[in-house]
Amino acid sequence: MHMKNENALFEFFTAENNRDWERYVQYLHQDVEWRLFTAYGCQVIQGIDSYMAKIMTTYEGSQDSFNCDQHYSSQSGSRIVTVLHNNHGQKSVDIFDFEDGLIKHEYEFLMSE
Repeated sequence: MHMKNENALFEFFTAENNRDWERYVQYLHQDVEWRLFTAYGCQVIQGIDSYMAKIMTTYEGSQDSFNCDQHYSSQSGSRIVTVLHNNHGQKSVDIFDFEDGLIKHEYEFLMSE
């Protein structure tokens, strides 16, 4: 499960950078919850439809992309912590919890706004 979830996460990242939303959504659990932490508070996005609406709106008209600088997996592989940076040099720390091979929770901490 360890490598399977890591591979899935990196395929998920590739789909996001390529705006391949049909592929992207396949990595999300139906009951996914995304908690987005910014300097202004925490936004909670619940459910696959809300998640997809938020991510698609975020990237609308944008050519932004990101890379993973570091990642760490729990012993079971069910939790993966990443340090990401985008093409503007902004960083985030993202924690992904997997259930049944799908992303069930994402906790995203924007480090530079």
